[in-house]
Amino acid sequence: MSGAGTAIVTAVLLTWCAAGLGRAAASFPPPEWAYPQTPRPFTPDPDDGTPKHLAGSTRAYTYQQIEDSFGPADWYPNEHRIARALTAEEAKAAITYFARLPRTPWIAVIEAAMVPKTRIIEGNLRVPLEPQELEPLGQRIVEVPKFPVRTRAYDAHAPFVAYVPMGSLRRGRALVTSGGAVMRGKTVVVPGKTAPCTDCHGPNLQGMAHAPDTNIAVPALSGRSPTYIVRQLYDIQSGARSGPTTEQMKPIAAQLTLQEMIDIAAYIGSKTP
Repeated sequence: MSGAGTAIVTAVLLTWCAAGLGRAAASFPPPEWAYPQTPRPFTPDPDDGTPKHLAGSTRAYTYQQIEDSFGPADWYPNEHRIARALTAEEAKAAITYFARLPRTPWIAVIEAAMVPKTRIIEGNLRVPLEPQELEPLGQRIVEVPKFPVRTRAYDAHAPFVAYVPMGSLRRGRALVTSGGAVMRGKTVVVPGKTAPCTDCHGPNLQGMAHAPDTNIAVPALSGRSPTYIVRQLYDIQSGARSGPTTEQMKPIAAQLTLQEMIDIAAYIGSKTP
């Protein structure tokens, strides 16, 4: 093996070991459902080679073209045709402008006891079985495309549905807004378990220029994927995710149970982006 190859293999092994050591610090095993992976070996659904079409697009692609990583399907070219000609200054102005626009809701969060059974296909994408079968949700979040065929074709307009446990929105709201404190009016009767998410991420969970007493920018959370939020909380708790931007989150994530992570993620995902 060449010197470059040896260096790459060594780096991969060190990264894997570091992640493993970090995960060992978590208070419970990683929730498998939050880290979907395409099974190996994997056989894609049969493809007849005919071009696929999407409503609102004049383009057509075969599935082989859709899966081409070096030339992915561009269903809506008119939505970004100017981007390639922008200077750095123009790009910055565009970013500032678009950052001020209201974001489009992407995920519908639904409380449920029974949810569709799923499978994981290419791209680590979880989709409902066809024909539909139901199963108990339990202590999970099941997040699937609302229109699997469109999502499988990488349609940027296709939304998702996140099924969350019954009562998780109510419990999540308490954790996010008060850290789980029991309030009587404005009086704290029972102290919260953690600092409220709104202290740093803003009253509407739409981010802040910086966290209190720091110069660290705080990202928006509202309307984000609940499964993504659970992964971030678990990775911070386990040590798999670290760095200056996560330091303030470590003592908070360290106290959370899996159910609390689910509840927080469910409530955050239900909010308007």
